[in-house]
Amino acid sequence: MDGMAQVYMTGLFVAFLFYVFLILPQQLDSKKHKRTLASIQPGEMVVTVGGLVGKVTQVYERRLQIEVAPGLEVTVVRSMVLRPLTAEEAVQGDAASRLGAVVQDATALQLNKEADLKAQG
Repeated sequence: MDGMAQVYMTGLFVAFLFYVFLILPQQLDSKKHKRTLASIQPGEMVVTVGGLVGKVTQVYERRLQIEVAPGLEVTVVRSMVLRPLTAEEAVQGDAASRLGAVVQDATALQLNKEADLKAQG
């Protein structure tokens, strides 16, 4: 009987460790994520699970309207938002967006020049 009690206590101890180190942290992270999603307000920059980055323009119960480019808004399910961006990350994102627009403008200008040269030659 003493051996069975020891096996039983060892099993309880392993189950306790399993709960403390695996299940409990995941539950706490899940609750924190739900609170974060519930607190999202218009004007905040967010990143989705799919990698879209944008500014929240409208907040609905289960959905968010996100502006991902000037004049381009998408609707995403609120649970698919990975996290809001910090102010520093949002500024870096704006800078990257502006840099991307400059590169696009330069590329368009280069293509126009090449087309003009072909038309002249």
